[in-house]
Amino acid sequence: MSSTLRYYAYDLSTLAYKAEIPASALSGVTFSSELNNPGQFSGTLKLTDPAAQGISPLLVPGNTAIVADLNGSPAWGGILWTKKYTRSRLEAELGGSEWWSYFGSRVQANDYTNTWASTATDPVQIAYTVVNDALGVSYPSQDLYSPPFSVSTVGATPSPSWITASYPLVQYQTVDSIVTALAAQGYEAGGFDVLVTTAYGSTPATLDVGVVLSYPRAGNIYGTGGWVATADISSDWVTEFEYPEDATQTANKTIESGMGGSGYSFMNVAGVGSRWVLLEQVKTHSGVDNPSPVMLFNWAIADVAVAAWPAVAPLLTVRSDSPVGPSVVHPGDDLRVHVPGPGFNQYPPDPMFPSGFDIVWRVEHTETTVNPEGVATTAITLNVPPSTTPYQPPL
Repeated sequence: MSSTLRYYAYDLSTLAYKAEIPASALSGVTFSSELNNPGQFSGTLKLTDPAAQGISPLLVPGNTAIVADLNGSPAWGGILWTKKYTRSRLEAELGGSEWWSYFGSRVQANDYTNTWASTATDPVQIAYTVVNDALGVSYPSQDLYSPPFSVSTVGATPSPSWITASYPLVQYQTVDSIVTALAAQGYEAGGFDVLVTTAYGSTPATLDVGVVLSYPRAGNIYGTGGWVATADISSDWVTEFEYPEDATQTANKTIESGMGGSGYSFMNVAGVGSRWVLLEQVKTHSGVDNPSPVMLFNWAIADVAVAAWPAVAPLLTVRSDSPVGPSVVHPGDDLRVHVPGPGFNQYPPDPMFPSGFDIVWRVEHTETTVNPEGVATTAITLNVPPSTTPYQPPL
């Protein structure tokens, strides 16, 4: 079964529907989504296509939103930032980024010099305030408005990981820089995930965009709420599987430090299972002044749990209309990957994993490519779910 892709344009300031961008006039389309970073969109609009007549003036960079629809569901949503017309080809190259990219062009709305300077506060709530305040700013007399994004939080950071912070208005930091620094503190150490959702109302003519700040993480957790998304690499909708291993950032001892110069070292001594050389790394948390010993300890545990083994980021390529396509599985979600072992449905053992493996990973990045024949494939980059337990590879 081939996938059906459609593309819709909206007014960014109101999220009101503008028009459908004809798929027949678009070529070379790719769109990606990434955990805690805005993914990208690109495609070439052939202006001589009869279906594309009159569409180009509606695609105003910086004030137009685009949604890629896969089989009736939003697979990608974001902002058109660039449009490059080439007369010799009568084509316009389109480029965009996911919704969060908007906050790279917005500065803090208020003076937060003393708001959280002396009172430790949940980092998620600090981020919520910064985002919500910015979205409340409009200048009707100048006909300038914030887009009608909603913002919400899921989960609360435990008080031992609360922080003090100061953002003077005179520094004019962007919303993106403030929130990204807060989110990057590490799982189980005050960090959180930033997810911007795209949903239709009753029809694609009504669009809802929501910023969700989630502690300790966003996405569907395997085995929770009926979420059991699984990819078997022997399935006919899995077209490729790659398993890269990289030890350049491996560390079994981590040294944590904050702005005040305080530091704490932590050594991974459990679960390695064999003799290893000593590998160390230093983590500096520039966004927090004088972190407490408890916070440093939590950071160390979280960092060394991930770094204790060579980094593995499997890459799974699937047909986009598959059960784990881009309108079903998103960055942040868990995805179980099964490599058949001996005797599984008569498939020969995989030479890399002769015993097979069955592991739950987390989706970090998806990138969908629309082939000239109209068949779309999605490359899914996986990583280890956040945990305090050091990861041990299947080999």
